[in-house]
Amino acid sequence: MLPMLSNVVRNFFGRAVTEGYPCQTREFEGYRGKLVNDIVSCIFCGACARVCPSRCIEVDAKGCSFSCDPNACVQCGICEEACPTGGLRLTVGHHRAPAYSKDEIFQQGVRKSKEEILALRKRKQEG
Repeated sequence: MLPMLSNVVRNFFGRAVTEGYPCQTREFEGYRGKLVNDIVSCIFCGACARVCPSRCIEVDAKGCSFSCDPNACVQCGICEEACPTGGLRLTVGHHRAPAYSKDEIFQQGVRKSKEEILALRKRKQEG
């Protein structure tokens, strides 16, 4: 008990090590932000869902729908790299607000023709 007393006194009179969130926010280097899908660019190939380590993304190719559980997303960026059209990205500097209930991102799109798919892939390769 006595050896711990010195640690308690040092912590009591020292500076605070915690942040005053949400009044004070802290920027982390390499922070990737929240997941955003441009449904117009999505070709529903499912590459993002296959590589997602947390399995938070679901793509229905027949129904042309994209869904994601943002609470399960770990913001690793692997899905962003795997997207062949560049429509899936993690925004920088936009923090997701604390969630009080389980929410899900659901988007409905339209099937693309082969020409549209090739144009979208070429656009990503160009920059």
